[in-house]
Amino acid sequence: MTTQDPRLAERINSVQQLSGVVGAMRGIAAARAQHARHQLEGIRAYADIIADAISQALTLEPATSATAPPSSSQVRACVMFCSEQGFVGGFNDHVCAAARPFLDAGGQAFVIGQRGVRLLGTLGHEAQWSAPMIAQAGNARALADCIGTALVDALEAGRIGGADLVHTISRGPHLEIVQQSLLPLDPTVFRRHRSAAQPLTYLPAPELFRQLASEYLFAQLVAATVESHVAENQARMQAMAAAQDNIAHRLEHLRLDQQIQRQDAITDELVELAAGVL
Repeated sequence: MTTQDPRLAERINSVQQLSGVVGAMRGIAAARAQHARHQLEGIRAYADIIADAISQALTLEPATSATAPPSSSQVRACVMFCSEQGFVGGFNDHVCAAARPFLDAGGQAFVIGQRGVRLLGTLGHEAQWSAPMIAQAGNARALADCIGTALVDALEAGRIGGADLVHTISRGPHLEIVQQSLLPLDPTVFRRHRSAAQPLTYLPAPELFRQLASEYLFAQLVAATVESHVAENQARMQAMAAAQDNIAHRLEHLRLDQQIQRQDAITDELVELAAGVL
């Protein structure tokens, strides 16, 4: 009597278990992305409020532009948001590719996410500063504060003269790389918020600008952190969806092999029975 190969059944069972793991990872990524998206609206509203406050403060003393600590350095930092974990497809490759012109021009890499640190090393660049990327959207404020402190310290020490930001945002089903100037703040950004009303304030204009600029920098970094978190999890969802498709195709082929093997076994048994009768 012919028996089926037990290794084939074991392979099918292993692939089915892998499918369950991939499905769980996809579900976790979807939940994290959805949770972070709910926070983005409030973060953007907060940044708009600070921008409006800065535009009103500019009416007090238009010539004042104390939006960053002065620095004689011409070197700029490039803040890059990459991933801490894998299974994100080309997510980190696109960020590093977008940041490379800044770094090739002599910029310093401030990298968020250890996957980005490693990838950058393979491209011939070293991170001057790095921090782990968040796993939960609720940790965005702490990370933004850490990045802001590192940038201001570098500015005050004269190691950099400004900073640019490179991160990924989600636009529907697509991911898009965003590049923007972070420091010093560009006054033209606040023109759309310009108010004719002169605010009442008890602080001197330079100190008011300094505090508002610090708060706006924090808001921008929080927004970039959460947007990158959403994009990273969307990239992971897409990678897991592709993996599930490949697993489904593999299972289909394995089951077809199992059916062929079963049919061959039945045929062999019928041949043996027929031979015995004859």
